[in-house]
Amino acid sequence: MQYTILKKPNRKTAKVIVAPDNSVSILAPDNLSDDEIDKIIQKKRLWILKKKALNNEVRKPAKSKEYVSGESFTYLGRNYRLKVLEGDYKPTSYESARLCVSVPKEANNAHKEEFIRESIINWYREHALTKFKQRAKKYSTLLNVKPKQIKLGNFKSQWGSCHQDKTVVFNWKVIMAPISIVDYVVAHELCHLIHHDHSKDFWRLLSKIMPDYAERKDWLRINGAYLEL
Repeated sequence: MQYTILKKPNRKTAKVIVAPDNSVSILAPDNLSDDEIDKIIQKKRLWILKKKALNNEVRKPAKSKEYVSGESFTYLGRNYRLKVLEGDYKPTSYESARLCVSVPKEANNAHKEEFIRESIINWYREHALTKFKQRAKKYSTLLNVKPKQIKLGNFKSQWGSCHQDKTVVFNWKVIMAPISIVDYVVAHELCHLIHHDHSKDFWRLLSKIMPDYAERKDWLRINGAYLEL
């Protein structure tokens, strides 16, 4: 197994790192021999392979959605089949494992797909804001914090953000994930109202209210690419 050795004069212990491109490196004290480093790498071999497998999963492209009856859309971890109705306009709704979108008669074929997509996004955003506020109320009580405002965002590479004025913004696409993942994102951002960085104190606080946060974090890391429309 190929790996890069990075020796640090003030470092006391060795740390193995698997980068997103699957390159492996080890941060090691100056006095650690190459043989000792190799033994550490071999001991961590299974862990390294698992990390590489996770990286490979993350890089898999999400399949493009088709906005036709029968296509599957996920809400809070449960799949709903799209049912396209033509005729008089009705608000988008979900019932009996179906997500129903009504398309007006006057909508031509060229704009039909975009109309359906926008209707689904608006439906997701409406339900996401309600759910985020609901879950934020629970975790705000546990953490004894009070966000100034809960808002929705459309981030490309993050699931939420916490601003200095205590406004908390969540990526609406998280609403596609199971409720346990929604809770992780909500709790994560609310913890930033107390600790503004990802210090040990931050992760310690998060672990107090969510002992299995690491598992939820890994789920999002592996499956986040599929939370797309």
